[in-house]
Amino acid sequence: MLAGMRRSKISHWMRAGAGTVRAGVAVARAQVALGLVAAIALVVAAYAQDLDAEVLKSLAEEQVIVTQDLDGGYEVDYADAGASAFERTRAQLDDLTPIVRLRIANDDVLKHLYLDGLTELEHLELSNNPSLRSINGLEDLKHLQTLVITSNGRLKNEIAPFAGLSELQTLKVIGNARLRVLPDLGALADLRDLEVVGNERLAALTGLEGLQKLERLEVRGNGRLSELALHGALGKLQSLAVYRNRELEVVSGLGGSRQLERLVVYGNDELVEMPDLEHLTRLRNLEISNNAELPAVSGLENLGQLERLVITRNRALTSLSGLDGLASLRSLVIYGNESLSSVYGLGGLDRLQLLVVWDNPALRDIAGLASLASLQRAAVAGSLVEKLMDAFQHTPQLQSLVLDDGGDTRRVGIALNQMRRDAGLAPVEISHSAPGSPAWWDAMRG
Repeated sequence: MLAGMRRSKISHWMRAGAGTVRAGVAVARAQVALGLVAAIALVVAAYAQDLDAEVLKSLAEEQVIVTQDLDGGYEVDYADAGASAFERTRAQLDDLTPIVRLRIANDDVLKHLYLDGLTELEHLELSNNPSLRSINGLEDLKHLQTLVITSNGRLKNEIAPFAGLSELQTLKVIGNARLRVLPDLGALADLRDLEVVGNERLAALTGLEGLQKLERLEVRGNGRLSELALHGALGKLQSLAVYRNRELEVVSGLGGSRQLERLVVYGNDELVEMPDLEHLTRLRNLEISNNAELPAVSGLENLGQLERLVITRNRALTSLSGLDGLASLRSLVIYGNESLSSVYGLGGLDRLQLLVVWDNPALRDIAGLASLASLQRAAVAGSLVEKLMDAFQHTPQLQSLVLDDGGDTRRVGIALNQMRRDAGLAPVEISHSAPGSPAWWDAMRG
């Protein structure tokens, strides 16, 4: 029995010892494995560093500028490289990762650009490549946030679809003189900022209704664009500028943009109808200028938060009404509207601080000026000068007045200040300026 107990204890000790040995072996093996992994990692890292160094050296020989951002992403700039440098070095870029910013500019030879495989790109600029005819592989750029396509003189219609650019936030298409077709914009669901400027042959913009997050839109100098249809869909839009699109006749669907704060409609020679202003209750800055065929502006009475209104050089505009609803207006410029004969509603502009009424030859009278209790600066010219004298003797905050340099305006200025003194008000600083003078421009700026 004793012998059996001894054998049992010995067996237990042997098994325990064996377990300890096996555990030690396992730990040793694990340490060896970790050591191998670490060694492999070091080898791979060293190889990657050597490979990056070789690529960087090769790119430097081509005058390609490569930098790294704080997160280790590469920024590659071909603007100073020679012709066809991107094509010659394209394969090497696959060994340089991640490339987050790429600029291809001033390449006189590049015709067909292939971007396939550059999947980590966040910013892409294609500028001043006069032979560029096509842009391919955009669908691979899933992480792209900024795309700039500017001054590529032969680019017409061969731009790959925007369908894969789900993270794009900024798109600028500027100065591509022969561009006729831009891919449908509807897939750019995350776009915030869009500029389409100076594309002389561009005739249409499609897919704008899909840009639900768009905050800023500038459409300028697109010579063949005849319609800008927003479809009432741009609910986040805050700024819209429509400049010098000489064949543009209609801007529609703005009623859904109820967060709009800035609207500029300028220099559109064929525009015959303003977009509907009725629902733009958050609008703060409105400029309607140099639209030769525009006969009327309606809906102003609903713009209770508007602070600045500029109406200049609209040749066909005959009347301006609804100003009495502009309770927040601080600056009003009415200049160079040759057919404008009537302006209504100034009597309600209690917060107006600056008023410019200049070079509107058909305008003979403006009612309500005497109620401008907050007016500080004014510029007035033409037949209105004498009629405004009585009004301005009742504007207690008025500090400066610019009058045109006509023969009677100096006499009017002297008389005005005498009337203000008689009424117990401080005289105003009066200057006499011709259009174009520094004082005149100072008044125009508002």
